[in-house]
Amino acid sequence: AYLLVGRKSPAYLSMYRDAVQGMRDSLLATSPVDGSVYVAEMANGKVVPKMDHLACFLPGLLALGSWLLRADDPALADADLALAKQLAATCWKMYSKQHTGVAPEFVRFDAVRGMYNGQNHNLLRPETAESLFILWRVTKDPLYREQGWAMFLAFDKWCRVPSGGFAGLKDVTRENPLKDDTMQSFWLAETLKYLYLLFADDDKLDLTQWVFTTEAHPIRIMSEPPDALALRRWATAASG
Repeated sequence: AYLLVGRKSPAYLSMYRDAVQGMRDSLLATSPVDGSVYVAEMANGKVVPKMDHLACFLPGLLALGSWLLRADDPALADADLALAKQLAATCWKMYSKQHTGVAPEFVRFDAVRGMYNGQNHNLLRPETAESLFILWRVTKDPLYREQGWAMFLAFDKWCRVPSGGFAGLKDVTRENPLKDDTMQSFWLAETLKYLYLLFADDDKLDLTQWVFTTEAHPIRIMSEPPDALALRRWATAASG
């Protein structure tokens, strides 16, 4: 929201920083086995050493915040970018540790095994692809393109359906995994979109001019923060 209104509503920035700090204080954890940094869950006030693939949007969020807010607080920007890289490495391990190269739905952590699969199925989720795209735009480190290409090849090898389309996997650890006979809408709307943008030129949806919703819809950044009436008009025009 802060970026959408042209960085002219400090209340949104304050909420973002509070949320990131709360995550750091309460949910950030490190595996004692291999040093993987991850974002845990909380249930009934207790931290659960589990990280869903859904949480793999966080590296991209932190990297984007670091890049766009660097002038406001360079030290904080450096810390957020460093954390983004650590979390992205953990998300990539979800893929690279599997026989198929395709990530499970979530992983758990303990002091003996380190990171291990919680559930073995894959639904073609987009979050890691999103973070790789943003980290590439922010850092220009070719590592993120290399990982994105390996991810795409794994999806193409194991998830492509001969008659057309793609389907999720029932068990990413199997040598010949069965497909789940479902192509989620976010595969086209998000996962493939982010993988395309990862390899596209920077002027394809310039991140200084566009922001993405949680469902990967690009929205042009507003030149002025709107009042209530202007916001309704903008929303009507955007939906039309």
